[in-house]
Amino acid sequence: MQQPTFSDFSISGDGTSVNPFSALNWPSDFPLQSPKYLQFSGQAIAAGQNPFYTVPAGRRAIWVNLTALNLSGANITFVPVLQLAGVNYSMNAGTLIASNATNLTTPWTYVAEAGETFSINATGAPGFPYNFFCVVLEFSTASLTASAKLSPSAIVAGNNTIFTCPPKFIAILSTPNLPVGFVSAATFIAGPVLLASNQSGATRTYNVFIVPSGSTPVAANQIIINKTLTNLSQSSNLIVPLPCILNPGDSVVVNSDSNAAGQLIALNYCLRPA
Repeated sequence: MQQPTFSDFSISGDGTSVNPFSALNWPSDFPLQSPKYLQFSGQAIAAGQNPFYTVPAGRRAIWVNLTALNLSGANITFVPVLQLAGVNYSMNAGTLIASNATNLTTPWTYVAEAGETFSINATGAPGFPYNFFCVVLEFSTASLTASAKLSPSAIVAGNNTIFTCPPKFIAILSTPNLPVGFVSAATFIAGPVLLASNQSGATRTYNVFIVPSGSTPVAANQIIINKTLTNLSQSSNLIVPLPCILNPGDSVVVNSDSNAAGQLIALNYCLRPA
């Protein structure tokens, strides 16, 4: 389990930071620390895997959108990709764009940590060029918004604890809505919260539990049963699109049918004082 850590009620940042504990109601605004939008673009890019951004130290980032123009004479499928520990994980099913057409796609709302890379994989017409424009929201690790994830190399066949709510906090599990131009806060709304990308070589089956503090994964706290994910596919709804609140010590547990490498499972959450 890779779970970011936070200090008890102490938030660092520069003079532009916003106190995340002032006047919070749920659902409401959860300010990010030192946020900024970054725009990336490329012209006449060859098809294939094209990394364009790596999260720097002390920062987190969310890939907000991707707009691409297909300059080739054939259809091209554009897939937003997260590069993690040498493996490419697709962040949605991809968008097919016809010749000389433009389209907009939205990747997972995944909070990437320092050292993780966003890339574009264009397939279907090797050697043909395309243009792209995209926006990344970058913010300080002092923010109480993050994605916990199961380490792709450490998933076991059986129960895997992806996240445990730390002491003195509650964890709100939901998906941030990130309108471009509104960088002072991310508004959390009902939406998918547990993301999965399967590059393991075979279909995987998952069961998900929301486990109260001091308990274990049992049928009484199961939320998803026998969710299958085929190889080279992804899902943004391993947990039904309903927000959940965890109390201190509560956990989210994902049961996988295999310890095969190439499984990425991530959980979006925001902390606030208990």
